Amino acid sequence: MEFDVSNISQSTAAVLAAVIGAFATITTSVMSLRLAWKKELLERANHKPVTKKNKRGPILPLLALLVASAVGGFALSYYYMGNKDSGNSEVLTAEQELRAKIEQLSASTQRLETVSFNGVDTIAQQVRDEERRKRGIEGSVAVVMLEKCAAVGADGKAACSENTVRPIRLCTEIPADASVAAIDLYARPEGDTRSWSESRVIAGNDFGGGRFTNRTTEHLISDSTKQVCQELLHWNSDHALNGRMVVHYGTGIAN
Repeated sequence: MEFDVSNISQSTAAVLAAVIGAFATITTSVMSLRLAWKKELLERANHKPVTKKNKRGPILPLLALLVASAVGGFALSYYYMGNKDSGNSEVLTAEQELRAKIEQLSASTQRLETVSFNGVDTIAQQVRDEERRKRGIEGSVAVVMLEKCAAVGADGKAACSENTVRPIRLCTEIPADASVAAIDLYARPEGDTRSWSESRVIAGNDFGGGRFTNRTTEHLISDSTKQVCQELLHWNSDHALNGRMVVHYGTGIAN
């Protein structure tokens, strides 16, 4: 049966308009709530303070949702009360339209409940995953400062060499389920004003009284964390040394 809009009475048209408006308002409110929640979770993940303005963000969509639901319920009640004893085809057709709109309103409400109970957890997990990817790309850093070598041999003379010094380990922590993608190594004498990017060295190569070994180790220290370590040798007796290691890793999270 086709429904001729021109035959709808003024009161019926007003009711239909109210229901349609309520449906549109609920849909918009659901989207606004989801955006507000996601923004707040992202700010918390980035350790930004949550302002009073941000806390008030979800209030307006919630109020709009309540008003829209009230309007829809009032419109339906008004329609049934005004057409209780009427049986003409216009009323029956309009009733079918109203029922369809009410079902859409109910479906929107159910989706809002899903967002409330499950959606926030999903968004929070997405935020955590994105933060882990970002940290993996930036890398986990370990730094150390070694004093100049001052070893003394049996004859009372300085005896600093690669064979006499003990290796120092630089260690940093990454997620237990992560895989090491790359390790950047840096070394510069104490007081050197060069940037770290200009002080990059290669494992196994002597950079002048010191070198990083080719040995990298991983140790599981908890169910969620493991330790990545690199050995550093320093036998220069003229100056102290600043060493730095950056471990880049992949989280194994699907994009």
